[in-house]
Amino acid sequence: MQRAVDSFFFLLKVITVVLLALMVVLVFGNVVLRYLFNSGITVSEELARWFFVWLVFLGAVVGQRERAHLAVTMGIMPMSPFWRRVTFFVMTVLMIACAGLVAHGSWQQMVVNLHVVSPAAGLSMTWFYAAGFTVGILSLPLLLWDLRLAFDPTVDELTLFSLRGSEDDELK
Repeated sequence: MQRAVDSFFFLLKVITVVLLALMVVLVFGNVVLRYLFNSGITVSEELARWFFVWLVFLGAVVGQRERAHLAVTMGIMPMSPFWRRVTFFVMTVLMIACAGLVAHGSWQQMVVNLHVVSPAAGLSMTWFYAAGFTVGILSLPLLLWDLRLAFDPTVDELTLFSLRGSEDDELK
C-alpha cells in the first residue's frame, strides 16, 4: 500500500515538473515571438495561467504530505506536550473543514461553469475549477491520517508539527 501511495505522489511531482516546463516554454516562446516577430500565440497566456493554478494546487498537496509547508511555532513551543496535541488536533480538524469547503465550493463552480468556455483556449472552465476540487479531495485522506497521529502515544508531539529545530541550532 505504501508503495502505491509513494508512486502516486511521485506521479504528482512529475506532473508539477511537466506543468512548470510547459509554462516556461509557453511564456518564453510567446515573449520571443512578440519581440522578434511582432506576433504571439493568444492561447499561451491563458494556458500558462491554468498550468500555474494546477501547479500550485498539486504542489500544495505534495507539500502537505511531505510536511513542507511553513509553520509558525512561537506559540506552540512554550506549550506542554498535552496542549500541543490538543492544538494539533484542533488545527487538523479546522484544516479538514477548510479542505471540505474548498472541495465543495470548487465542485459547485465546476457544475456552474460546465458549459462556459475560456475566451482564448475554448476549453471548459470546469477544468480550471477542478484544481480546487482536486486539492480538496486529495488533502482529506492526508488530514485524516494526521488526525489519527494526534491520538498515537508513540508519536512525539514535536513530530506532529514537524519541528526539527532551526539550522542555527544544528550548526552549534
